[in-house]
Amino acid sequence: MANGNWNLMLLLNKGIAVVGAFTLVSTCAATCAEAKSGSKHESKHDVSVTTVVNAPKEVVWAAVTSADKFDADVRSAEGTEAVVSQKFDHIPFLGTVETTLKIRVKENEYLSYDLIKSDKTLKQMSGSWNLTPIDKCTTQLRLTSNVDPGLPIPRFVVNKFIKMKVHSRLDKTRLLAEQLYETKKKSEISQKSDSP
Repeated sequence: MANGNWNLMLLLNKGIAVVGAFTLVSTCAATCAEAKSGSKHESKHDVSVTTVVNAPKEVVWAAVTSADKFDADVRSAEGTEAVVSQKFDHIPFLGTVETTLKIRVKENEYLSYDLIKSDKTLKQMSGSWNLTPIDKCTTQLRLTSNVDPGLPIPRFVVNKFIKMKVHSRLDKTRLLAEQLYETKKKSEISQKSDSP
């Protein structure tokens, strides 16, 4: 396996868990994201929340990709993209949903995912995590999601629910990143004081 593909697989093991955790939390998700140069064409239906994290982007990336593993099968991977199959249980109004997703990653910059197909009414499911360094110890973290469950539910109801879940997920990730950074700083200080 080429080094680039190996790195992608390591990231996907973590990144897919993030996709799984985020999707379970937000119940469904949605538009076709384009992750070119870390950016995406946004839809008027996107729910996007941004926060500032007191940690470098490498530490924030570790927090974004540190969720527990979910069952996902990598169908194909090439370069920084992969296609995975993943099953999500207990999705409101839909029950268990089996999906095929396209994942794109650029380490320490973005992780995005787009629905290719679903076995239920879920029409769209996409989102992205974007990291932008403010300075060497501070990062702007943006989480975007768009959901079309394919059901006759008003868009404002879907987006209100998703926004609440996006805020919650973003806050948890920010806190984890800041805790990881504090632990890293303490470890570095301890190592310096232990050296002769």
